[in-house]
Amino acid sequence: GLGIVVEVAAGCTSACARYSDGVVRCWGNQENNFLGDGATSGFTNTPSSPVLNVSAAVQTPGGGWIHGARTDAGEVWVWGPSQHGGVGNGSILPTPVNPSAKVPGLDDTRSLAIGWEHLCVLYGPTEEALCWGYNNSGQLGVNDLGDLGYPANVVWGAGT
Repeated sequence: GLGIVVEVAAGCTSACARYSDGVVRCWGNQENNFLGDGATSGFTNTPSSPVLNVSAAVQTPGGGWIHGARTDAGEVWVWGPSQHGGVGNGSILPTPVNPSAKVPGLDDTRSLAIGWEHLCVLYGPTEEALCWGYNNSGQLGVNDLGDLGYPANVVWGAGT
């Protein structure tokens, strides 16, 4: 076998498993790099190749159109189509992440959550809430409805 699975996560057309050794493997739709292994077409119906660039993962939450992992070093790595800034590199343009990319500036995350096309983390010793990506309904909590291509602080109690 491939080892002991300690976490599974489902996405829109793919799923991933985190193994006890920190490796993440995904299966399902290969288009737009849903699986993080560098392939961009076809389907894989079993976990096989590991997500490239990701090691020592301690969390792999589910998501919709983007997958991600938090490492034991507190880094956040993402892969998938990233239509609205989920890469966290400043751009909100469609940016397929192939094979995976580290979200800049996040090196002390304590928790990671992934929605349809947006992500949130608890960051640093004070566990600040930061979110980025798709924001059509205000789901980022930044008192605005525009997509964000970078992690931004949640604004507590300022919305309507």
